[in-house]
Amino acid sequence: MKLLTIIFFFLSPWLYAGPKVVTLKTRPKVSLSFLLDQPAQLRKGTLLLFVGGEGDGAFKYKNGKVALGQNFLARILPYLVEHGYAAVLLGIPSDLPSGYTDKFRTSTEHLNDIAMVVEYLKKRDLTPIHLVGTSRGALSATFAASALEPLYVKSLVLTGAVTGPLEGPLPARVQQGTLIVHHLEDPCPTAPYNEAAGLRKNFTSSPRVNFIGVAGGLDPAPKARPCSAKTQHGFLGKEEIVARAILEWIEGQTPPPKL
Repeated sequence: MKLLTIIFFFLSPWLYAGPKVVTLKTRPKVSLSFLLDQPAQLRKGTLLLFVGGEGDGAFKYKNGKVALGQNFLARILPYLVEHGYAAVLLGIPSDLPSGYTDKFRTSTEHLNDIAMVVEYLKKRDLTPIHLVGTSRGALSATFAASALEPLYVKSLVLTGAVTGPLEGPLPARVQQGTLIVHHLEDPCPTAPYNEAAGLRKNFTSSPRVNFIGVAGGLDPAPKARPCSAKTQHGFLGKEEIVARAILEWIEGQTPPPKL
């Protein structure tokens, strides 16, 4: 997978602490690394980001150098930090050499890993925390939101979510406000727009549920796979607009029905 090296151009560099990779021992003989980037000042909270697929689209770390993946959430991470939020991209735990599966995304082990990261953020006053999942990462984010304390985990955002796993009882256990963002022309067969729009009814315990449909953007490469990151499934060409809408919703604004 092609990677983008992290290069930031800020008008006020003193406001930014820069990215770092943190590794935690989350379970016996298991470690989990994640990328943490944050402004040095003016922190408004933290967005905990769950990429889709097997989880390998988040970031790479080698020889002290960090490279962001092509995933939608990795692409918008610099925007989030520029606008005053810390951002965390979860890596893959050491006991999953082949990456995430749907079964693991709803496992006790996965929840324990996430809870350890949340505890790390809490100890560093990087709260409130907002969970953001894209594609199959939406399953991880929803599962975590359903189990973690709303006092610290304030909201749930789903972007380009796969819909099948979210048709069961899991969403009804989410007590945080929920935002669903989906492209009208999402080509991924496991993430059809009409089904995504219907997910709102499943979050029956959420005090606030909003849906945003996204139109337009850039045409993907001719051979791009339907569920890959650089298509409408990953909001190609609409990254900044979608990121802005997510932050405005987190800050309490009512989102437009379409972007």
